[in-house]
Amino acid sequence: IDFAEIGEHIDQPVKTYSSGMFVRLAFSVIANIDADILVIDEALAVGDAYFQQKCMRFLRKFQENGSIFFVSHDTGAMMNFCDRVIWLHHGAIRSQGDPKEVCEEYLAYLYQKHTGVEPVTSAQLEEVETKAEVEQPLNVSDVELRGMPRPANDRGFGDKAAVILACSMTNERGHAVNAANGGELVELRIAFRALSDLQSVISGFVVKDRLGQYIFGNNTFAATTDNPLNMRSGDAAIARFRFHMPSLAPGTYSIAVAVASGTTKDHIQHHWLHEGLIFASHTTIDTGVLIDIPMLEVELVLASRVDHHHSVSSSN
Repeated sequence: IDFAEIGEHIDQPVKTYSSGMFVRLAFSVIANIDADILVIDEALAVGDAYFQQKCMRFLRKFQENGSIFFVSHDTGAMMNFCDRVIWLHHGAIRSQGDPKEVCEEYLAYLYQKHTGVEPVTSAQLEEVETKAEVEQPLNVSDVELRGMPRPANDRGFGDKAAVILACSMTNERGHAVNAANGGELVELRIAFRALSDLQSVISGFVVKDRLGQYIFGNNTFAATTDNPLNMRSGDAAIARFRFHMPSLAPGTYSIAVAVASGTTKDHIQHHWLHEGLIFASHTTIDTGVLIDIPMLEVELVLASRVDHHHSVSSSN
């Protein structure tokens, strides 16, 4: 009863409960029984934020000694919560294994389902990229292309109306950034070629942690709203992003890079690479957070001394 937090409704017939109250009660029963295995079907988003966090704390504690079968369409929760994922499609196993890779396959399928564009396999994309490079070398200067290697991984999807040929992340001296400490100025570049006439081209990136969770990213849409980039078949372009690298928790990170056309809300994905770049973070963050935000000021004083402390500070 305490765990469910549904107040006086606990004394009402269950048939009068809302769906949220019903699942709260069901989860509370789970939290108070001795079991080795739990089967949870789309029940992690129940209740308010406080209750959801309480449920997650319980489940992570349960994972220490028990097993959980979690059924959901929430790929973010899957990547964060699960050790192994199985994608069931019309009753058959479509894919299984590493949560990050299976969820990325599922997202590619959703793209195809909602846009009607058949995703291109990695092998097909590699064939198209090679053909584009051989038949139509990039019509940009050698200076811009110097130090821009091929993507780290060819796993991706898209309709191949444009293909990503190279991408790089460099520091202020132009050296490749393979490891970051946070705070350094970096420049991310994405080179791609149009294989069809395209209107309102957008290129962007997303930085992901080892689980595949999105950390931060950006794209060129806002910067080109007043002057959209249109490309003829055979044209090449380079998207450039300059930013200060955030202080990320230690570990390995990947950068997904993409080129599309349209708007951020309504677009056609031409080429999305799950791992265009790989880099490591070597910060000393040990507080359990993903990103360390620079603080303008931090202080700790006794409440009885706050007024005096501020008056002394202001006089100086």
